[in-house]
Amino acid sequence: MAGTKHRGRESWGMAMAVHGLDRAAAPGADVARKMLDDIGGTWWNVYIGGPGSSASGWTPDTVRAYREHGVGHFLLIYAGRQQNDVPLLTESQGEHDGRDACTRAALFGYSGTGIPLCLDLEGKTFDAAPARSLDYASGWCHAVRAAGLRPGVYSNPRALVPLAQRAVRPDWVWVASWVTHQSDHGLDPHRATGMPDDLWSKTGQRAWQYAGEFDDHTCRVRGLDVDINVADDAVLVPAAIKGAAQFTKSVVQLATEVLAGKWGNGPERVKRLTAAGHDAKAVQAEVNKLLQSVAQVAAEVLAGKWGNGPDRIKRLTAAGFDPIVVQAEVNRLLLQ
Repeated sequence: MAGTKHRGRESWGMAMAVHGLDRAAAPGADVARKMLDDIGGTWWNVYIGGPGSSASGWTPDTVRAYREHGVGHFLLIYAGRQQNDVPLLTESQGEHDGRDACTRAALFGYSGTGIPLCLDLEGKTFDAAPARSLDYASGWCHAVRAAGLRPGVYSNPRALVPLAQRAVRPDWVWVASWVTHQSDHGLDPHRATGMPDDLWSKTGQRAWQYAGEFDDHTCRVRGLDVDINVADDAVLVPAAIKGAAQFTKSVVQLATEVLAGKWGNGPERVKRLTAAGHDAKAVQAEVNKLLQSVAQVAAEVLAGKWGNGPDRIKRLTAAGFDPIVVQAEVNRLLLQ
C-alpha cells in the first residue's frame, strides 16, 4: 500500500478463511457492500487491467468508494495473455507483463513488499497451449517476485497441478472449481474440489472460486451474476489506499518510449521526464529491465520464433515491444 511499510503478508493476515465476490463489471459501491452482506463476505476481487482484461469499472476511485462503504479487503488480479495470444505465451513475455502488473497495482495504491498479486490464466488458455501457458505464468511470477510482491495464479486445477512442478511457480493459487450456485460457509479453500490437498497447502496459499455459472444455472446476488469465493485472508490486501498514483502512463509505457528515443538522452531525458511529473529513476530502472527483455526477444527473432516482415511487427507490437528497438538489437547481434 502506497505510503505504508509492510513486513510481509503477516502484516495484514489473521490466518482465517473469508468469503468474497468476483464480477467483471464493478457494481456501485453501495450495491457491492450489500451484496457482501447477503453472503456474509468481506472482500471483492479487483481487476487492475492487463492485455486480456474485458472487465469494466475497476479504478482506484472504485476501490476508494468501496472502502468508504465498508468493504475491508480486495483480491488484486491481472488479466494476462490468453488463448488468442498463443504466440505471446513465452517466459520473456510473462516477465514483461509481470512488471506491467506491478506498475498497475501501484496505480491502485498497492506497491509494498509482500503485496499479493494474482495472474488470471484461464483454463481455455492452458488447453490451447499447455507448456507455453505455463512458461508465461512462470515468467510472470518471476518478475512479480523480483519486484518484491507475492505472485499468485488463478486457474483450473488441470493447469495449477502441472504448474506446481515448475521451478518457478506462484506463492499461492486461486482455484477455479465450481460446485454450487450459492454461498456455503462450510467450504475451505484448502479442500478445493479437484485440487490435491498437498499443493500450496500452507495457511495463506489458497483461494477457491467455488460458486459460479455452470450446468445452465447462474450464480446471482441481488440480481447480478457473480462468482463466490473463499480465501485465506493472507492473499488479500487491505482496502485502505493512501494516494494512488495519478500518472496516465505506466512506467513500462514510458520506458518503451525512452527506448524509442521519444524522451531524448542523458540530462535532457531526466529533465523532460521530471517536468512531466514522472520519476526519472524509476523509468531508467524499467529501461534497464526492458533492455534485458529486448535482448531475449531479439534472440528469439533470430531463432524464427516471431515470424517475419509485417507479421513480426504486428506480433511484437501486440506483445508491447517496439519493433524498431527490437530490430536494432537484432542488427547488433548479427554484427557480432
